[in-house]
Amino acid sequence: MMFSLLVLTYSIAGAAEIPGYEKLLDEQRIIKELVENPESNYDWRVRPRGSLQPPPDEEDPTGPVLVTVNMYLRSISKVDDVNMEYSLHFTFREEWVDERLFFVSDRLSHIVLSPGQKIWMPDTFFQNEKEGKKHDIDTPNVLIRVFNGTGRILYSTRLTLTLSCPMRLSNYPLDVQECKIDFASYAYTTDDIGVYSCLSTILELKREFSYYLLQLYIPSFMLVAVSWVSFWLDKDSVPARVTLGVTTLLTMTTQASGVNANLPPVSYTKAIDIWIGVCLAFIFGALLEFALVNWAARKDLCQNRGRRSSNFFHRLTGADYELPAHVVCSSAPQSLLVARHVAPEIPRKQPAHRPHLQGTIPRIFHHFQPFGMGTKLSVSLEGALSPETAPRTDRPPTFDPQAGFERPRKERVMKATWEEMEQFRLKPGQRDYCAHHLIDLMKCQTKNAPFAGHACDDQRGAWDKCEYEDHLMRIKEYERER
Repeated sequence: MMFSLLVLTYSIAGAAEIPGYEKLLDEQRIIKELVENPESNYDWRVRPRGSLQPPPDEEDPTGPVLVTVNMYLRSISKVDDVNMEYSLHFTFREEWVDERLFFVSDRLSHIVLSPGQKIWMPDTFFQNEKEGKKHDIDTPNVLIRVFNGTGRILYSTRLTLTLSCPMRLSNYPLDVQECKIDFASYAYTTDDIGVYSCLSTILELKREFSYYLLQLYIPSFMLVAVSWVSFWLDKDSVPARVTLGVTTLLTMTTQASGVNANLPPVSYTKAIDIWIGVCLAFIFGALLEFALVNWAARKDLCQNRGRRSSNFFHRLTGADYELPAHVVCSSAPQSLLVARHVAPEIPRKQPAHRPHLQGTIPRIFHHFQPFGMGTKLSVSLEGALSPETAPRTDRPPTFDPQAGFERPRKERVMKATWEEMEQFRLKPGQRDYCAHHLIDLMKCQTKNAPFAGHACDDQRGAWDKCEYEDHLMRIKEYERER
């Protein structure tokens, strides 16, 4: 027991001789005398005079407290263009003089107060703050120092704030924005602090152009270039050119929507709006150019088809007849249109080299009625039909899915076509060739009506080739008979 007491006495005596420990004891004594002593008459709710010098005006012993503010910006975590705000993390410091906390010490340069010890503090606030946070993990990040011999107090804390930043986006994404941090006194009036003043920290924010170059400008330029590829495609490649134009137009529209989704709705025009508008105009112009070229090509085709149809009618009847534009520019089969249009006006003469055409049109047109084509293409040619070639109505029609129209009518067309080919005196192997190509052409026109366009060019070409061979064969036969 005596040994333990001697060790404890020696430890206390040794600790009293350590200089750091003496400073700690001196600091505790000063804090108790200044803040924690009830007899010190210190009231943290009363604003200090702000100076160690006596007041110049005895009638108004208190003047404004001069507060020095500085900050250390640690990071800017977010810049939100839609909400026009930004977030930053910084250390905020304030310095002022409180003459009531004046002390003199030979060992200490300053004393440190804990956040729980109440002293008077300025009521500084951030005017453009939307949301704020003080960090307190794992202890409150606050430092309060009172310096020796001056009564000056340093207050430091760590903050994260979300501040408003009104932006002018006329030059977006090549714009430069100035965002402010505004400080001011919250509670005191001009009678207490004089002329109302505030502090502002201006941050100049400039966008990095390389990001927008890779994410916006180059992709939109490539979309325009891809839409112009259609200029090198054949005008008859309708699906390819339409798909290319519509796809690039929709993609550019989607990209424009994505850009505007990251921006606030403003009433003025932005630089990016002009760029996207020009790109959309180029892509739409490429699509419009294809429509004009296709229309001009079909117009020339109508003119060529008119001349070919007139020649075809002349070969059938031996008469000169110019077909109207609404006939030759239709998508229906050429031979059927000729028969429908000129049936009442077919001359009743017998051509010298076409004895089978006397008094009527060829029987190839008598019984054909397209399936599902409406009334215009199913008008019967009563004036040109004879009783023996009239269609039968005493048997129910049977739909043939493979043929596209009724099987009995198909059989009668085939039979009538073979009879015509027999009269034209073609080779036996060519009879089915012309008949099948004519039926294929009629089926194609029926399927694609009323806007067939170039969909049946292959069938029409095959049938024209057969007609041409038929024409040459009949000329040779005619010359041989002469």
